[in-house]
Amino acid sequence: MRRREGELTLGLWLPLAFATLVQCVQGFGGRPQPRSEILDGWALPELAKMAKREEVEAQNAALVAYIDDIEKRFGRQEGGRQEHTTHT
Repeated sequence: MRRREGELTLGLWLPLAFATLVQCVQGFGGRPQPRSEILDGWALPELAKMAKREEVEAQNAALVAYIDDIEKRFGRQEGGRQEHTTHT
């Protein structure tokens, strides 16, 4: 018997898809739970750990992008402080 592609990973992507759907529905009424908390509530600890790592990585990437944007706008501060002077 030949298996369809994706059948072996059904136990992985289906809970992730349902958790994302739950987030979307929760978003209508307020701030949705993180996907890791939803998966943990469904007694899927390994998927919850994976989702938590992804959430932390996304937060870190957003923070790095924010800091890079500030550095581009205002310049890198050497020694912790940058002096602003006006030339007249």
